[in-house]
Amino acid sequence: MERQTKKIKLSCCEVELYESFTWGESEAIQAELVKGAKLNNSGLEDFDTKAFIEYKYKSLEFAVKSYGDRKPFTREWMNNLSKSDGDLLYAAVEETFKKK
Repeated sequence: MERQTKKIKLSCCEVELYESFTWGESEAIQAELVKGAKLNNSGLEDFDTKAFIEYKYKSLEFAVKSYGDRKPFTREWMNNLSKSDGDLLYAAVEETFKKK
């Protein structure tokens, strides 16, 4: 199945994003978030916030098709973006995930 893509412009390059996630990708992204839940008999006891950053990285990993002349997505590339570019990119990815 060929998925549609869209492009967004960052200050350093153009990024091509998938406009949808597959079922498996969506499940894997949600699983990253659930890993942070600490449960007891009464329900949610605590939440490990490190799971949230893993959730973001997994979302980016599946959404970014290419950036500039490179692919696949790497954490190193993401971590070296400016804050404004990183926020812009993640907002576009988050919009895709909310479409499910």
